[in-house]
Amino acid sequence: MKKKYLIILVFFLLFSLLYICNIDNIPSSIIVLNNEKINIRKLYGITLENEKYVNVSSGLKDYNRYDVNVNLLGFTVKKIDITEIPEMDVIPVGKIVGLKLYTDGILVVGKEDEYSKVDIKEGDIITEVDGKEIKSIKDLKKILKSSEGKEINIKYLRDGKGSLETLVKPSKTIDGEYKIGLWVKEGATGVGTISFYNESTKEFASLRPWCI
Repeated sequence: MKKKYLIILVFFLLFSLLYICNIDNIPSSIIVLNNEKINIRKLYGITLENEKYVNVSSGLKDYNRYDVNVNLLGFTVKKIDITEIPEMDVIPVGKIVGLKLYTDGILVVGKEDEYSKVDIKEGDIITEVDGKEIKSIKDLKKILKSSEGKEINIKYLRDGKGSLETLVKPSKTIDGEYKIGLWVKEGATGVGTISFYNESTKEFASLRPWCI
């Protein structure tokens, strides 16, 4: 009798593992062309349900974004972020170019280990500190100096999250300066390969630029 229950338990666990692997293999985000069908392999009992649909304007082109719920037996177990872009004609290029990135604020490019608890991370853009707009590293240094170690409010932008804010307490260094443990730049320069060019919108895409 115990052997029978053990066999049933093993089959149940294998069956559960099969569904867990299938759900895990469903991507969290997908980019498709307009009216392109989403083809996702799924097991019996797993269904897709559209939750919300929004139109986003970006430059000269509009694109659609919507969420799809992955349901198992009526329960939502995962969400898929779908980005639907319009069809366009592009010209392959493949040439190496120099790039310079300008930001509305200052770009965070690293963080000291002792400041690991600070919410800000690499890739964020600091735009405002204590209600004052930040346009340069000089602006940030000036505010840190005047803080005299008191807690400051930092507003920053994060890709996919929009505008965020956090409180940070500057630390005084041996030389008397106040620091928050972030490596920042006013922009970024690098080298990349132009993969294609869109003649109608004058936009281009560059593959993996790196800082120099």
